[in-house]
Amino acid sequence: MNILETIPLSLDPQEIAKKLRLSPRGHRQEMLDQLLLKAREVIRPRAAYRVAYVFEKGEDTVKIGPITFKSRILRVNLDQAGKVFPYVVTLGEEFDRETRALNDMLLKYYLEELANYALGQAQEFLLAHLAQTYALGKPSRMNPGSLPDWPLEQQRNLFALLGPERIKEALGVSLTSSFLMVPVKSVSGIVFQAEKNFKSCQLCPRGNCLGRRAAYDKKLLSTYE
Repeated sequence: MNILETIPLSLDPQEIAKKLRLSPRGHRQEMLDQLLLKAREVIRPRAAYRVAYVFEKGEDTVKIGPITFKSRILRVNLDQAGKVFPYVVTLGEEFDRETRALNDMLLKYYLEELANYALGQAQEFLLAHLAQTYALGKPSRMNPGSLPDWPLEQQRNLFALLGPERIKEALGVSLTSSFLMVPVKSVSGIVFQAEKNFKSCQLCPRGNCLGRRAAYDKKLLSTYE
C-alpha cells in the first residue's frame, strides 16, 4: 500500500469566498479569516492507495484482485483497463473532533462545506499523482454511493480489496456497519485510465448539488445500457 502523508491544501481567500458565497467585506471578512485560520489548523489531507488488477468481466460485474464488484457503469468504464487504483482519502480525525466541539453553528456549517471542497481537492491531487507516477493518460475515478448503479454498500468490497486493517493503521479510517467511513470527512474510490475523462456527475440528474463537477448528460447514460 502507498501512503501520501502530505497533500497540500490550497485555500485561496477569494476562491473560497466565492465557493461559500461569503462576501469578503465587513463582518463577513472577519468570518472568512476565522474560517481559513481554523481550516489550516484542523484539515490534514492524507491518502492511501494500491495497485490492483482486473481479472474477470461479466455483464454487470468486474473482478478486481480477489474481489467482485457489481456495477454496470464500473464494468463498462473498466472495459479496456487492466490496472486500477483503489484508494481512500481523509481529512483526519482531528477535523471531526474540532468541529464537534464548535459552538458557533454558522462557522461549523462553513467549515463543513470547506472540508468538502478540500476533500475534492485532495482527490484531484491523488489523480495527478497517479497520472504522473504511472503514466496514466486520462485518469478518472468512481466512488461507491455516487450513483445508484454503484451503491454505498459496495464500499465494503472496496475496503476488502484495500485491507480494512491496513487502512485503519495507515489513515485511521474505518467502516461502520452502515458502510459509512469514520472519520466522516473521508472518501473512497477507484481510479482508472479511460479514453474520455469520466465524472459520475455526468450520470446524476440531481440538481442544486454544491459538489457537482460536470453537467448531467442523459445521452451518455444511454451508452451504459
